[in-house]
Amino acid sequence: MSLNNKMNKSRESVFKFKHFHVKNENSAMKVGTDGVLLGAWADFSSSQNILDIGTGTGLIALMAAQRSNATITGVEIDPNAANEAKENADASPWQNRISIINNDITHVVNDLGIFDHIVSNPPFFENGILAPDSSRATARHCNSLNFASLISIANSRLSRDGKLSFISPYENKENIIYNTTLYNLNISRYTEVFSNQKKTIPVRILWELTLLHIPTDKSKLYIRDINNQYTSEYINLTKEFYLNF
Repeated sequence: MSLNNKMNKSRESVFKFKHFHVKNENSAMKVGTDGVLLGAWADFSSSQNILDIGTGTGLIALMAAQRSNATITGVEIDPNAANEAKENADASPWQNRISIINNDITHVVNDLGIFDHIVSNPPFFENGILAPDSSRATARHCNSLNFASLISIANSRLSRDGKLSFISPYENKENIIYNTTLYNLNISRYTEVFSNQKKTIPVRILWELTLLHIPTDKSKLYIRDINNQYTSEYINLTKEFYLNF
């Protein structure tokens, strides 16, 4: 199952949540389950300044704003997506706390200061052919940002007790663990995401990394049960956002 293509079957030009809406006509990456999962799962409870790398439509920035009192900076390399993210932020109840920068994160990160939370729904495809002139392929490809780059940025831009939260395909697990060790970070939370309770292999992993070396909180999340109904744990995680929960 692809988590992203099940939730938004018609690729609505405006996706409505309980407290905000997301216009996603021009952004290559549409609203999808991956982003909602990460935005609902990440622990923003003590965050004061958040960096959203590859903000796309601004979905996770908006979810972080709903769940915290933090100031949020979203960085997006694609100008169409960045413009759309700014429109979405300006139309939200939290426009005074969200700013959008259109640039390559590697070009501006050293000018942005230190953050107590970095969050990203990063590109997934570290191998394979990048289709020419495809903004969606660029958004989903690791040529512009890979997991090693993301973890390296966290190593230099996180406050001492800050957190990096992101989502990955399960098959990237060993690569991420290697880079976490390489850049001297620690896995503080780790949730394996299964499409349904019949599956034995996860489709995604939700990660939280810190500079502090503390025990890892490991868990599993099933989106649907054996009858293909949403599980109570998934509903409880996302009910502050989805209109139908």
